[in-house]
Amino acid sequence: MTTRRCRSRRRLILGAAGSLALLALPTRSGAQSNYPDHPIQLIVPYGAGGAVDILARSIGELMGMQLGKPIVVQNRPGAGSNIGSQLVARAAPDGYTLLMASPANAINQYLYPKMPYDVFKDLEPVGLAAQIPIVLVAAPSVTATTVADVIKRGKDRKNPITVASGGSGSTEHLAAELFKMHTGIEFTHVPYQGGAAAFPDLMSGRVQFMFTNLLGVLPLIRGGKLKVIAVADDIRSPLIPDVPTLSESGVQGMNVSVWYGFMAPKGVPGAVVQRLNDAMRKALSDPALKDRLQQSGARILAKSPKDFAVFLKAESTRWGDVIRTAHIKLE
Repeated sequence: MTTRRCRSRRRLILGAAGSLALLALPTRSGAQSNYPDHPIQLIVPYGAGGAVDILARSIGELMGMQLGKPIVVQNRPGAGSNIGSQLVARAAPDGYTLLMASPANAINQYLYPKMPYDVFKDLEPVGLAAQIPIVLVAAPSVTATTVADVIKRGKDRKNPITVASGGSGSTEHLAAELFKMHTGIEFTHVPYQGGAAAFPDLMSGRVQFMFTNLLGVLPLIRGGKLKVIAVADDIRSPLIPDVPTLSESGVQGMNVSVWYGFMAPKGVPGAVVQRLNDAMRKALSDPALKDRLQQSGARILAKSPKDFAVFLKAESTRWGDVIRTAHIKLE
């Protein structure tokens, strides 16, 4: 009898101890409710000081204030953004490592034969933050002033036009190829090591035209050093309100922008993704940040994870078609 009582008592004690141990373990829902409990790392897959870096730091600082923990920007440039993007794709899906995504994340799979990550299988959309429209600019010496003029010049096979870009496969290059597909023009592509590297030759007239983002070229337009012909969008930019869009000029389907969004490793809990998206939206509603972004030519989007996923798929499909049609290869 005594032995039986001892066994029952032992089972009771062991069962209670096991229950306490389970209660002590951090649950998935508990970890989510405490998120974040330490700083978040935001990977920018480009060098410090560029447009992506500046935007990431500006938005990230305000997001950190919303979340109660700082967002620390880490620059991991290289391989057309693949190095930094791969780092995030392989990180733990806990919401503490984020990526500042850009068009390269939708484009690179068609340019690199061996991609170190899959943007759809390895990364999770958190939110689409903003976009900067692409504009068509020309050297001051070029006589063309309208889209119709450019198309006419581009169809003159005796005097082929030259179009600069920030490199083969860049957004600038793809925009030019898309314009070619829509209008039937021909041009000689002149790639540079980055968009800014093309500006001196463009200003001097050594190359004639370029599709480039408004942020980088706005001071040159205002200074009269470059001529702006059209905005690659359906909506005019408030910074250059007198400049028509390509749609107004008769070229449809040319909505091209440099966009920026936040992504996380695939598998981050939905509640954490939503928390991050809420923080991004609140950050982008800050009056000072809104004014700063709009003055740089950016349009605030503040899209949901679902909307970003749809947008990313559409971007990837469109640019994949352009790359295959134009037979674009990295140089």
